[in-house]
Amino acid sequence: MVKIRKRKLRKRAKILFSIIFLCISLLVVIIFMVTLDKGEPEKPIVNVNKPSKEVKKPVDNAKKGSIDVLAVGGSDLYSALTPLQLWNDTGITSYVASERKQNMCVSYYMVDEIFKYQKPKVLILEMDNFFETRGEDNKETALKTVYQTCYPLFKETPLWNQLKDEPYTKRENANMRTLIKGYFYKTDVEPNTEGYDYMGSHWGEEPIVSYTEKYLPMIMDIASKNNCKVIFICMPSKTSWTYKKHNTVAKYAEEYNVPFLDMNISDYDSGFDWLTDTRDAGNHLNHNGAMKVTKFLGNYLKENYDLIDHRGNPNFADWDEDYEYYLSLTKK
Repeated sequence: MVKIRKRKLRKRAKILFSIIFLCISLLVVIIFMVTLDKGEPEKPIVNVNKPSKEVKKPVDNAKKGSIDVLAVGGSDLYSALTPLQLWNDTGITSYVASERKQNMCVSYYMVDEIFKYQKPKVLILEMDNFFETRGEDNKETALKTVYQTCYPLFKETPLWNQLKDEPYTKRENANMRTLIKGYFYKTDVEPNTEGYDYMGSHWGEEPIVSYTEKYLPMIMDIASKNNCKVIFICMPSKTSWTYKKHNTVAKYAEEYNVPFLDMNISDYDSGFDWLTDTRDAGNHLNHNGAMKVTKFLGNYLKENYDLIDHRGNPNFADWDEDYEYYLSLTKK
């Protein structure tokens, strides 16, 4: 009897142990499932092939009211002014709003639309488009150019809801120029061996074109209403500039009482050299020429306008990050 009782006790103990083990196992499973349901963060996946130091890609936008200098013009302008160098040299924020073969109609709509969201202190007008006859006098077409070329300026505005789904805003690498504030980076060297001979006779004037006659007063009116100073400038360009054009623009500069910087008649001690600083035999500048022109323009802006040096201001820290990205592109 005693032996039978012991066997029964051992059997009951085994059954009890099994029940306890199953309960503990079930409890562990329940705890694990609850933890997953709470969304416990996963550990980051480490890419061992990723470089230890990576240059941050630009945020590709400008906060509302953050652009102090707006530059508007055609391909001569976007080849000659590099805003991120201007930032590093002076702390001045700027953007180049330009497209090839840009006429004064497009320039007007660029100024009109951008001034709704940005409040530049200085407006730079590149004067090659003063005589541009190509393209249309059409608001819808002009605005398409404005948005595609300058969409980073609208990212933190109500307008962005209309633009965010456009194909040009979704390209992985975007337009290279939008990432570096509108500048066109090119290092090719093809010299102009004839210097400034293309300017021709000092006498006479070039007739003004209809686009400019209509839209220049409207641009100047916007600048005046926004208390924005205007600079007329012409970049060195063998294929598109003459003394006749210079004389016409000089007359308008006097009428509007604005400075006119013509780099086809003076290098302004910039060190510009036709043998090293143009990419296509004198039509457009290359990066070497753009760095010289931008350096000159930065000094001119500091000396003649009350513009804030934003370097060191944490609200503009993204400009330092963008400059590092710009260096990673231009020093390859």
